[in-house]
Amino acid sequence: MENLRPKYRPPAAATDQTSTGGTEPPAPPPPPPISPSDRKLAARRFNESLKLVTSGLSGLGLGLCSVAFLQPLLTDPALFVKTNRPVWYLIGLGLHVVGHLIVHFELRKEE
Repeated sequence: MENLRPKYRPPAAATDQTSTGGTEPPAPPPPPPISPSDRKLAARRFNESLKLVTSGLSGLGLGLCSVAFLQPLLTDPALFVKTNRPVWYLIGLGLHVVGHLIVHFELRKEE
């Protein structure tokens, strides 16, 4: 049985002829200018979402440090000196520091 659907043909693109005989696609239109109030709103929105992420990272890091400290004290004080505890301290401290660094280096000016 024969296929009754018409064959797909891509639309013809507008092209510019160059001096070498080749074709180039047309240049895209320039983006519309952004008003200062829109720029300020975009920076404020970005900063608020960034602060939310960094506060989550900081809270997670401090939570890990506190669990690494309190859990062995509550269960068995002899476990407090176990060798894998400093790893959790470093991970928690690292997450906390990463949160502070993101805020310090990535905030945008709202001017």
